[in-house]
Amino acid sequence: MKSLEHKSRPRILGIEPQGLAARLRLECSSCAGVFEVHQGGLAGVPVSVHDCPVCANRIEIRPELYELALHEAGLRSTDEEAAYYAPQFSGTGAGFAKRPSASGQPKVIWAPALPRAQTDLHGDLIRRYIAMARLFAAAAAGLADQARFLIRPDNSEVETANEKDVDLLVDWLEGLVPDRVDIGLHRDFDLGEAEIIVTHVGAPFIEKALRAGKEVIALQLFKRAAGENLPEGALAVRDRDLEPTIRSVLVRRERLAKMAPGRVEKPVDRSSGSLDLLFVYRDDVDLDGGASQVMKHTAAALRGLGHRVDVCLSLDPDPRGYDLVHAFNIWKPETALEQLAVLRERGAQVVWSPIYLDLSEYLYFAQVTKFMEEHPEYTRSDVLDRIDAGQLAGSDNLPHRALREPKEGYHAALHTALSAVDHVCVTSHNEAKLMIQHADHPGFPYTVTPHGVDVAAMSRATARAFIEAFEVEDYILCVGAIERRKNQLLLIEALRDCGRKIVLVGPQTEASYLELCQDAGGDQVIYTGRLDRDLVASAYKAAAIHVLPSFAEGAALANLEAAAAECPMVVSNRSSEFEYFGDAVHYCDPSRRASIRAAVDAALAVAPQRGPVRKVLADRMAQGMSWERTARLTEMVYRSLLVRT
Repeated sequence: MKSLEHKSRPRILGIEPQGLAARLRLECSSCAGVFEVHQGGLAGVPVSVHDCPVCANRIEIRPELYELALHEAGLRSTDEEAAYYAPQFSGTGAGFAKRPSASGQPKVIWAPALPRAQTDLHGDLIRRYIAMARLFAAAAAGLADQARFLIRPDNSEVETANEKDVDLLVDWLEGLVPDRVDIGLHRDFDLGEAEIIVTHVGAPFIEKALRAGKEVIALQLFKRAAGENLPEGALAVRDRDLEPTIRSVLVRRERLAKMAPGRVEKPVDRSSGSLDLLFVYRDDVDLDGGASQVMKHTAAALRGLGHRVDVCLSLDPDPRGYDLVHAFNIWKPETALEQLAVLRERGAQVVWSPIYLDLSEYLYFAQVTKFMEEHPEYTRSDVLDRIDAGQLAGSDNLPHRALREPKEGYHAALHTALSAVDHVCVTSHNEAKLMIQHADHPGFPYTVTPHGVDVAAMSRATARAFIEAFEVEDYILCVGAIERRKNQLLLIEALRDCGRKIVLVGPQTEASYLELCQDAGGDQVIYTGRLDRDLVASAYKAAAIHVLPSFAEGAALANLEAAAAECPMVVSNRSSEFEYFGDAVHYCDPSRRASIRAAVDAALAVAPQRGPVRKVLADRMAQGMSWERTARLTEMVYRSLLVRT
């Protein structure tokens, strides 16, 4: 074992990991005697008391001393795999509304599950558990006036631990927080009495806690650890977001307790039974666009699960009589905020699907294409060449990739909206990341509810119908509204003289942009307009490849359809595409014609041998991207928020 030197009192001379525990070589600070002991840990924190066999001096192994020894020894985990011991959880399922704290404040418990080592987890595990204890302690210190904070490890561990070890851990934990925070180990305490449980991703009792109506907030234990799955309904947070997330949950609970008079309450079963839901949208935005389609498909799928779903377009919605309200779409931000403010004032619980996009690059190219339309003296080639060379700023004098707002105050409005709702449903983790960054928000509870696709319609289609209707085959297909955000112009410019027709399918929302595309493509471009679902499905089957080089997407339904139809694909590398398609498709930089062309050429070259890969992707769409699954994930969000009365 490596000898460790300490500047003041050397006590740990060596550490020999043994799974989660360790064999320590200690030096007594009184008699300088050297001896070996076995070191365990309570709640993952290495604390213990050892008596020197020579002079009976009491030696305390505190976390700080252990961390120092780990650091000096350079001990780190060689593998990140773990199984987990499950702490006892005997929640009754009654929900926290039936189990108020004695103090009248909600109870927040840190309940770390204890890994069972499969390989060497020692160094990183100890550091991580100590870090999580400190994070929880910091949150407890900051929120002590709003809740009671406790720590609760595995029952069996506390029951078998040395009394002095338990006292030492309690002493260390209480030293991290002010005296007014009730934090400690309790052999007779039950997780079922808690309202909010803080643990880590992978803890085995999370699903049971959710079924019992608990709020579950989970920190990441390791980057890669066996069992680190998070059931839907729990909140996954980063370290820095722990305290803001607990605060957000507490604020929502307080708001529920002060529900506006006149709201109709009824018992809600978290595990079964239909819900009365109000979906709110607005008639000042496109009622046929992607966001409204997501709302309509989700509503239909929830009705298929037996729930009542009403849709309201009023800016003055009445939430009385509904279990919960689900609002959609950040655009237009002024009316979105007006609607959310009304719902908050009336005490409604609100889930929000913002469908947020980073429109910065789209706004830049919108300026560029409008410049082309207004200045025919400049050829498209000259303008695009200057873009490729990085020599052309937008009319706002900002560079190509600079952060832009579609209107002044857009990001501030997003921040306000995120703070006004109880839970956010996002199409991808990328969407959540963008909102946190652009709105300068500390973090919010969110769940990924992926968009769905009608897999059956895509898989049963054949190429014949589209080929007969338009007398074209083996073409390059692009499905989507004809608009600057979808970037059909650069697609056409990139594939000039490629030897294949380019077929554009979808409604035109910007007539001048469609004219620009048709002028650029000439006879190479075929525009079909909007088609019915069966003919669109046939178009995917007849195409050589589907290409959608958008500047910004949530989760484009056209891409999901193409994947379900087993069509070769090129997608943009800007948004959530990586989360949906992984390595089964080809990616391009939508701002570079050369990148679009290279991706299309590469995808076409390997298309014949990539059939099995496309089949796997289509199967993934069938299993995980149905609207029914979207509805079930959304339903779990609702049930995690509702209170049984």
